[in-house]
Amino acid sequence: MKENKMKQCVKLCTDMKVKMWRPLVAMMFLGSVLTGCTDSNDVPDGPGQETATGDDTSDKTPFKVEQISVNDNGNSTKTVSVRYYEDMPNVAYIGVSDFQSILMPSKSVRVSKTAASKYALVTSKGETATVNTAEEVMIYDDYLAFVDLSFIDSQGYVWNSEDEESTFIRARPTVYTPATAPVTFNLKKYSIDLRGDGKMVYVPLTTLSDIYSGLSGKHVMFNGEKIILTDFSDKPAKIDVEFFRKVYERTERPADLAAFSYNEMCFAIDYFFGRPGRLAIEKTIDEKGLDQALDDTVRKLLKSTKMNEYIFGLECLGVKLDDGGHTNISPVGNLVTVGIQNEAILFAYINRFIRAFLAEYPSQASAAYNFIMKDDGNEYASKVRSKRFKTDHYVKIGNSIYCFYDDFGPVDEDRWEAYYKGTGPMPKFNQDYKGDITGIIEALDVAAADPEVKNFVLDLTCNNGGDAGVLTAITNLLAGKSSYSYENVLTKQRTTETYQIDGNFDRVFDDRDNAPRHPKLNIAILTSHYAFSCGNLLPSLMKDYGYLIIGEKTGGGSCSIQSMCTAEGLVYQISSARLRLFNQAGQNIDGGIEPHIALQSKEAEGVDEDNEKVKYSDFSAFYDPSIGDQIVKWYADKK
Repeated sequence: MKENKMKQCVKLCTDMKVKMWRPLVAMMFLGSVLTGCTDSNDVPDGPGQETATGDDTSDKTPFKVEQISVNDNGNSTKTVSVRYYEDMPNVAYIGVSDFQSILMPSKSVRVSKTAASKYALVTSKGETATVNTAEEVMIYDDYLAFVDLSFIDSQGYVWNSEDEESTFIRARPTVYTPATAPVTFNLKKYSIDLRGDGKMVYVPLTTLSDIYSGLSGKHVMFNGEKIILTDFSDKPAKIDVEFFRKVYERTERPADLAAFSYNEMCFAIDYFFGRPGRLAIEKTIDEKGLDQALDDTVRKLLKSTKMNEYIFGLECLGVKLDDGGHTNISPVGNLVTVGIQNEAILFAYINRFIRAFLAEYPSQASAAYNFIMKDDGNEYASKVRSKRFKTDHYVKIGNSIYCFYDDFGPVDEDRWEAYYKGTGPMPKFNQDYKGDITGIIEALDVAAADPEVKNFVLDLTCNNGGDAGVLTAITNLLAGKSSYSYENVLTKQRTTETYQIDGNFDRVFDDRDNAPRHPKLNIAILTSHYAFSCGNLLPSLMKDYGYLIIGEKTGGGSCSIQSMCTAEGLVYQISSARLRLFNQAGQNIDGGIEPHIALQSKEAEGVDEDNEKVKYSDFSAFYDPSIGDQIVKWYADKK
């Protein structure tokens, strides 16, 4: 492979990180770091073999206890006890109270035995669940409340002390319809054994991590040696790069761990995959589960005790579940995601885990390789546009201002914080934070001040998504509205997530904030098939609000991203069942948003900085001065 091609792949994998790991963070403020005491029962904490005394046969299985170090976002401050039972010596079990204590210690769980093999779980906030270790069933009476990491501040806003939320945004509490929803996890179907000893319930650590995995806040990962808690605010390898790298270097998998890991993946996908709606495999997963949806080859690979075959199996699974960007199960692609960006390692792993299987599994290996190497030309199209207009901010074309916006966030937190503390001026457009709202504010103000300008066009043609909190600030600027609606596919609950935006930036949150910044401007949202995730949500919202959408049908993306981790410590992500967006009519928006005025791009080919050919979509026709007259006419006809 040529060196320039290698560089391109690193770039593409980084692009994949942008597309797949900069999520539609619809609940970005709902995670929290909580401190306090825990309410766990005593468990054996020394080495050697112990025998439990529960009711079910497996409960009495001898076990060994190990102390595992916990790294909390870079702070290694404690250890936790895990059990390895004699019949599953490589699968780590943890007491539900101990798990709670490392994830959110101020919300403890008290366990009490109610009958043979039956236990009641009650949190210190009153949420309840029941466990049957004979039937392998966990029932959460109000699932979202039990595993919720958030809390409400004294002013009634959702607060996350770790995410330094943008000071012009406040998230309101989420109100679901119905208000509560029970969830039953049937673990017997997946041969996942629950254990009890009369005082405590023990669950595989990875299974509890899945159950508690949310859209933000801390996520528990375990690689067989260490536990890492991360909120994904930065690349996890910054916490401990060896945690991730060592997993890839293993050659064999113990049989019990291989079997459990396969069952665990089936459990995770069956319950937590959001089924955005674009994949044929989704129907079979819905009706029969992931196990029955897989072909014999992929199933065999995923169950293999050889690490290279297992990882290749995950690559194949990733291809089958590729939903446009939110689901990414590729262990090789995720090397860059977690922060391992060494070219030599990356391409050694491509050779070891993908290309090595070309002879035996040619179609699957080719598909996996193409998934890693894919480039839809989005980044190149953005560069072509910037080169044409000699800017990547905004430009005046006829009677319109076009504002180019390719990412929702990040915002310049430090400058915004200084402004709201009164120690600095209101932030202005910064090239290093092109996803901040400052660029849109400036372009809007320029458009409003120019008597020749009638239209403001927000250009999302090359937008892959980002932060939904930032999105609501933008819809507030344009339309005076700041909410969006979604459903939880698992619990069947629906809600409208509402934010309070300081829309006039006077550092006061009041009713005067809920108005367009420049209501006399005709607002148009320019879209393309590249527009994905938040780039799909904003056009959906603005269309519902009665504003003009022009361009191509958007690329879809209706689910938020949920971060997960296999039992071995391989990080992956899925379209989350916790959040699937719908429009004003109650329809899933994954199919994309149709424009009011259709424009047609053309396929083109260019050459990148490495002298490699790149196919991309040319949007030149979208910037013809006549488009502005069509916008004016559309709004005139609407009146």
